[in-house]
Amino acid sequence: MSLVMNEPTTKYLLLEARLGQKLTDYVAGQIGAGAGWKAIAADLSKRTDVPVSRESLRVWFSGRVQTTAVITDVPAESVA
Repeated sequence: MSLVMNEPTTKYLLLEARLGQKLTDYVAGQIGAGAGWKAIAADLSKRTDVPVSRESLRVWFSGRVQTTAVITDVPAESVA
């Protein structure tokens, strides 16, 4: 996954400092696990005690997040 941001905002930098890791890594992991912007914002706000909206996350990362679906437990009859 590749997440790139031109110039981070003050809030973005505060979130990283409180989170103790790069926000891009955190968001990529959450998206990769299937979480949506609303769930990520809620978890991030709880972890950092910094209110962040799903809209902020969407603006910062939308179009920059790529995920790969992983299919597990495929029924045997589905496999040719």
